[in-house]
Amino acid sequence: MTITINPVRNEFTATAAQAIFTYTFKIFADTDLNVYQTPAGQDCLDSDLITAYTVTGVGDEDGGTITLNTPATLGDLITIVSNIPESRTTDYQTNGDFIPQTVNDDFDRVVSLAKQTEDTANRGLQFEQCEQNVSGLSLPQPVAGKFLKWKGDLSGLENVGVAPEISILTNQQVGNNALAPHESLVCSNPSVSTVDIDANAVLVRDSSNTTTRLDNINLTLDITASGINGLDTGSEATDTWYHYYVIFNPTTVVTQGLFSVSATSPTLPAGFTFFGLVGAVFNNSGSDFNDLIQIGNLVTIPEDQVLPSSTSTSVTLLDLSDTIPVTAIEAIVNLEIRNSVANASSNGFLFATNAMTFQVAHIQNFGGPSPNDETDYTTSIIIHEAQTTYHRVINIQTTLTISVHGWKF
Repeated sequence: MTITINPVRNEFTATAAQAIFTYTFKIFADTDLNVYQTPAGQDCLDSDLITAYTVTGVGDEDGGTITLNTPATLGDLITIVSNIPESRTTDYQTNGDFIPQTVNDDFDRVVSLAKQTEDTANRGLQFEQCEQNVSGLSLPQPVAGKFLKWKGDLSGLENVGVAPEISILTNQQVGNNALAPHESLVCSNPSVSTVDIDANAVLVRDSSNTTTRLDNINLTLDITASGINGLDTGSEATDTWYHYYVIFNPTTVVTQGLFSVSATSPTLPAGFTFFGLVGAVFNNSGSDFNDLIQIGNLVTIPEDQVLPSSTSTSVTLLDLSDTIPVTAIEAIVNLEIRNSVANASSNGFLFATNAMTFQVAHIQNFGGPSPNDETDYTTSIIIHEAQTTYHRVINIQTTLTISVHGWKF
């Protein structure tokens, strides 16, 4: 009898308490097949292989059934696969018996093994049959955190680093690398204790610098909570900068947020190994967050007058630690200058360092017919020393006022 063209695998989704399942290929012993039972809702693994079943239909060209000792649960995946050993058990002798059943079984075994090999091959990557000038492929040695990429000459595959993943973030903003690479990042604080984080994508890293892209971020963090979507460790403190992160658990595939006083090394909850910094907010003396709106790397805040008035003609340090975070590389400031003498010009300067070698802003008032004429303008200044700038005026009749409106990461 000829062997059927039926496939050498059968797949089922079990009904409640189902125990009997049909296989449609020939086997020569009850050990010539493998049965896998994957619990409902779980991904399949080769460790789902089971042995607690009985087999009927051994030697039948059309197959038979397997009966589970313990019936399946609703939704379990049952997979039956041919597993005939690649061996020959019959040896024909000169002038010996040539029994049709034995010969047919031998040829059936060969055909069954061919079908079994075809099934395995069909579950792997293959070139199109029409593709020319190709040969067998071998995989390079696995390396954690690497990707497979075609070589430039198309001769095979090679391991590559994570840089290609970063380029996936179109319109990304990276700043000075303080913030994680991101796409369409928007943050705000809807209340005095919370921060909302929204982004199309954020690229997070683990301690070994392996990256993972997280899409469709929509989180609310609360400083009064502890752990996930709250403060990483300790208790809420006043007059403190809190840096907010997107964090990721690769085992549970869960994305959450976290506050930390650290701008580089948050204390991650158990299971969360990936993190990316996305912003910072100041908790003021009243234990309330200062208002902010963040779009990408740019943060806008209500006007904060950090220098009410100064007539200092020497370079003087201006502390911005309550106004911009340590991760800010620019501050958005408004400069206002007045001269107490009519018809006299006045100048005000900001410097990146106290050595006056790096001027970052200059404002000039040419004076008017009346004293105390004002000139003001808004600009962005580079922050060379964290949370610090330096100022001076040319003469003591000049008064300089400085307000901060935001910063850039």
